[in-house]
Amino acid sequence: MKRAFLFCCVMSCMMMLSCVKNTKQLEDIQSGDIIFVSLPMNYSLIDSVVVNDTSSEKNFIHVAVADVDENGKLWVIDATLKHGVDRHPVDTFFNDFTLRNGELPNMEVWRLKDCSDMDIYMENIKQYIGEEYDMNFVMDNGKHYCSELIYDAYVKDGEHVFELGEVDMRNSKGTVPIYWIQLFDKISMPLPQGKVGIMPQQMYDGGNLRKVNVTFP
Repeated sequence: MKRAFLFCCVMSCMMMLSCVKNTKQLEDIQSGDIIFVSLPMNYSLIDSVVVNDTSSEKNFIHVAVADVDENGKLWVIDATLKHGVDRHPVDTFFNDFTLRNGELPNMEVWRLKDCSDMDIYMENIKQYIGEEYDMNFVMDNGKHYCSELIYDAYVKDGEHVFELGEVDMRNSKGTVPIYWIQLFDKISMPLPQGKVGIMPQQMYDGGNLRKVNVTFP
């Protein structure tokens, strides 16, 4: 009985330490930080999860914005097919992007090198909550896809933080990852390749962000 009691105490302490560690890791996130979500280049929505992808190249499929409330609770603001433009708890975000094998995809947190106008950017992005998801990937149509939302929100006096270009879903080999092909086939929409816009990869490569060391649960 004593051994069983001691074992339970040890396990409880370990679980408490683990929770504290994860909480501390998430506490490093600040409002306005950008969460990048990536998948293996050959990840399929239809077939079994492919785990033999040896490429180190990232296939960024989503970006979201962290929003920490006055009580320290972490929320996420993003644009998705499921929710449209929405603000929801981080656990909802995790559930939405959990892969079929029960694991989270690769997630990275990046922060603007200059956060002096972050209050303005956060006020901007909250004005879009409630809009529909932009399946057509068209700028200025009253709807938003994920990276378009951040592009439109991170602006002050007409000056955008991120640079607009063309939608480009190709990898370094010039091919479109199977995920994108299957996704747009699923929603019966053509790939928006070449349209005026901005993709997560372009934000990632823009040079005005710095990485935040956060490990997700």
